[in-house]
Amino acid sequence: MKYIFLIFSFFIFTNGFSQEESKTIQFEIYEMENYPLPAVTIIEKGTENGTQTDLNGKAQLNIFDVKNKISTSFFTYFGEFKLIKKEVDLIKVYFAERKVEYYKNGKRIKKKRLKH
Repeated sequence: MKYIFLIFSFFIFTNGFSQEESKTIQFEIYEMENYPLPAVTIIEKGTENGTQTDLNGKAQLNIFDVKNKISTSFFTYFGEFKLIKKEVDLIKVYFAERKVEYYKNGKRIKKKRLKH
């Protein structure tokens, strides 16, 4: 009985550390400032995990691994970027200006160039 408890405890302990914690991130996608884009596809690269923006250019995606790149596409607009920190809770993408802005608690913490 003692061995069964030890084996069971080992599996619980190792399983808790082996799983990545997922992160839900809000997205706002724009053609340019104040022009939201509906139906933009947002995909976590290397997975089948994805979503589309609503009529206001907003979406949320539960990211499985923050090391994966995020891919966005809308007809002739394409972009790819990395998540910079686990703490990011909102990402704004501006296709015409080719920029990505990262936010935490409503404050912009970084701005990067959107890659093709």
